[in-house]
Amino acid sequence: MDRCRSDFDPANWRAFERSWIDNQPAAEVARELGLPVADVYVAKSRVLRRLRKEICILAEDLPHLFVGVD
Repeated sequence: MDRCRSDFDPANWRAFERSWIDNQPAAEVARELGLPVADVYVAKSRVLRRLRKEICILAEDLPHLFVGVD
């Protein structure tokens, strides 16, 4: 996650953290951060998309790490 955090402004990252990691309702996160509810959903979606991309990149390297290891 740290590899992706710098790709997002702090408000969007916080919306993602509160809604996905902390499992808080979007309406509560929106109220807390002073954002429209739609912005919370968009931030969560964008961060998750970026994280999935990063996981795929890292997963491509995994077979190379285990070559020759029994």
